[in-house]
Amino acid sequence: MKKVNWLVVLLIIVLVGTTTAYAKDVSKSSNMDVRYENINVLTKNTGKAKLSDSDVNFEASLQKPGDYFEFTVDVKNYNNYDVLISDFEKSILTDEEKRYLGYKVVYSDNSQIELGQVLKSNETKTIKVRLEYKCDITADDLPKSDSNTNLFLNMSFSEK
Repeated sequence: MKKVNWLVVLLIIVLVGTTTAYAKDVSKSSNMDVRYENINVLTKNTGKAKLSDSDVNFEASLQKPGDYFEFTVDVKNYNNYDVLISDFEKSILTDEEKRYLGYKVVYSDNSQIELGQVLKSNETKTIKVRLEYKCDITADDLPKSDSNTNLFLNMSFSEK
């Protein structure tokens, strides 16, 4: 009987400890204040970009080779502690789209965005997004019909 009681006590301790650690992690990430701000469209091609609390969405209608839609957006850490990029997602072009479109998301200095990079307290980093209609394509690479391309990017952060 004493073995069963100790086993129950041990299970309760493990359960409470695990739940507390998980709750602490969730509250840190949900209270994190990192925002997208200041969209600056750098082209006059047809397109628009918009911000939400969790991501950046944009669409472009490129008509001919050489057209592109490019913009920058700031990511600002309003926390009083440093954060790490824990997840980075962006739209993935289909195989057909890759034949005639180029798509890149980098920092404004053209350096790569990577997991684990630090965004210091009150620091702002500018991200550059570019969608372009490739010039070096053949008639076979061209899309079969007109379409708008809707894309997104999203970054998640964790406390350093």
